[in-house]
Amino acid sequence: MKFLHQKIRSTLNFIIESIKKNQKTKKFITLAFFVIVYLVGLRIHPDYGMSVDEQIQHVHGYVAADYIAESILPSIKNLEIFKGIPPYPEYIGSNYGVLFHLPFLLIEKTFYLDANTPAFWKFKHLYTFMWFYVGLIFLYKLIANKYGWEYGLLGCLFMLLSPRIFAHSFFNVKDLVFLSTTIICFYYSFKFFKNHNLINALLLSLSLAVCINVRVVGIMFLFMVLFFTIFDFFKSKEQITKKQYVSLCILPFLTLFLTVLFWPAAWENPIKFLIDTIFLKADFSWQGTVLYMGNFIKAQEVPWHYIPTWLLITTPVMYLLLFMAGFVSTVKIFLNNKIKLYSNNSEKEDVFSLLVFFVPILAVIILNSPLYDGWRHMYFLYVPFILISIKGLKFFYNYFSTLNIRKNISKFLLYMICGFFILGMGNTAFWMFKNHPFQHVYFNILAGSNIENNYERDYWYLSARKGLEYIVNNDDRSHIKIFKPVGFGKHNLVMLSPSDQKRIEWVEIDDADYIVDCFRWVKGNCRKELEIACKEKEVYTLSVDSIKIMAVYDMRAKE
Repeated sequence: MKFLHQKIRSTLNFIIESIKKNQKTKKFITLAFFVIVYLVGLRIHPDYGMSVDEQIQHVHGYVAADYIAESILPSIKNLEIFKGIPPYPEYIGSNYGVLFHLPFLLIEKTFYLDANTPAFWKFKHLYTFMWFYVGLIFLYKLIANKYGWEYGLLGCLFMLLSPRIFAHSFFNVKDLVFLSTTIICFYYSFKFFKNHNLINALLLSLSLAVCINVRVVGIMFLFMVLFFTIFDFFKSKEQITKKQYVSLCILPFLTLFLTVLFWPAAWENPIKFLIDTIFLKADFSWQGTVLYMGNFIKAQEVPWHYIPTWLLITTPVMYLLLFMAGFVSTVKIFLNNKIKLYSNNSEKEDVFSLLVFFVPILAVIILNSPLYDGWRHMYFLYVPFILISIKGLKFFYNYFSTLNIRKNISKFLLYMICGFFILGMGNTAFWMFKNHPFQHVYFNILAGSNIENNYERDYWYLSARKGLEYIVNNDDRSHIKIFKPVGFGKHNLVMLSPSDQKRIEWVEIDDADYIVDCFRWVKGNCRKELEIACKEKEVYTLSVDSIKIMAVYDMRAKE
C-alpha cells in the first residue's frame, strides 16, 4: 500500500513537472479549457428564463438606434422599424448606455429575427454570455501575467464556479456585462501601470469608455488609475519622460471623448448629460422594499451591512477563506510600506485591487444609496474579489511549500489543502449541475436554514418560465386564463412558442384558471391572499435545495 501511494505521488509529480516545462501542453490545456467553457455555454444557454430588465433594456437600444440613424440620415426616420419609437435623448431610459445592445440590434435586423419568439431571447442569452466569455479570457490573461498560467485557469474556474455569477452571465444584461468590462479595465490598467506609453493609454481609454457606457460608475476606474499614476510620479526619483506626461494627459480626455461618442444621448450637451447621469445614478430612488434578515425594508433604508452580508451568504465559503488570506497579505503591504503604500508594481496591483473592492462598498454606505435585489448592482466587485482570492491561494501554496518542518509533513499538509479546495470546487460544481438552471438562487451555509423567511429568492422571476411551460404542456385548451400576483414574471410569456402565447390571457384572480407565483415580496412560501390556494390547489412547484422559488395553483381544482 505504501509502495502504491509513493508510485501515485511520483507519477503526479512527474506529470505536473512535465506540464510546467512543456509550453505546448500548457497551451493545449488552456485552449481545451476555454473550448469546454464555450461549448457548455452553447449547450445550456436556452435553459434560462427571462429576467425583468431584458425587454426594457432592449427598448433602450431601439431608441438609441433610432436617434443615431436620424442623426446620420434624417430620412431614415420614416422606415417601418422606427415607427412608434419615443424621442431621444428626452427618453426616460437615455441615461442607460446602449453599446451592449447596438451590435445585437444590427444582428437582429440583418437576419430578420423576431423579438416575439423564444429563439430570439435564447440567442440574446448566448450573446450576453459571449461578453462574459470574452471577459473570462481577459481574466485569465490578467492573472496569468502575474502568477502563471495555472493560476489564471484557477481564477477563471473560481469565476465560473460561483453559482450566482455564472447564472447571471446569461440573462443579466447590465450587472454581468459591467463585470465583464470591469475585467478588461483591470487588464489594461495593469498594463498601463507597467508602461505608461501611448498605446496602453489608448487601449485603457477605450476599455474605460466601454465600461462607463455599461454603467456610469465605471468612471471610478479612471479616477483610481489617475490617482495611482500621479502618486507614482511623485514617488519616483526619476524624471517624468515626455511620453509618460503625454499619455497621462491623453488618458482622461480620450476616455471622456469616447464615452460621449459611445453614448448618443450625450451628443447634444455632453457635460450636462454626464453630470446629470452621474448624480441620477447616485440619487436613484427605487420605491420598492426588500426582504432582508426577516424584515421588509425600503430600498433607501437598507442597513450599512446589506452588501457585505449578501456577498458573504451567496459566495462559496472556500473563496471567502482565500479572500481573507489575500486580504491579510495585502494589508501587510500597506503596513510594510506605510505612506509609500507599495514598493513594486506587483504590490501596486494588489493595493489597487483592494481599493477597488472596498471603496465602492464604503461609497454606497456613506451615500446611503438605494440597494435591492441582493448585491447584483455590485457584482463588479467580484473581479477584485477573485484577484485577492488568487493572491490568498498563492499565499497558502508558498506558506506550506516553505514550511520549516519535515519535508514529508509539509507535502502532506500541502496535499490536504489542495484536496480541500478540490472537494470544495467539486461540491459547488455538483450543486450547480443539480440545480440548473436556477444557480442564481444559491446560498451558502452562512445564510442559515430559513432562507424563505429571511431573504429574496428568485427576485427576477426566471422560474416563471417553467410555471408557464407546465401549464401549456398539461392543459390542451385553446384559451387559458392566468392571474399574475404582484411581482410575477409576465415577461416570460415570450419564452413560449407563438402558438402557446396566443392561448394565454391575463385576468383578475376571480376569473383565473391558474396562478403562478415566484414569491417576490413574500415572506415564507405563501401569499396571505392565496392561503387556500397554497393548501389545496398547488399542482406544481420548483425548489432549489429545500427553498421553494415558484408554485403553480390550479384554481379549477375542487376544494
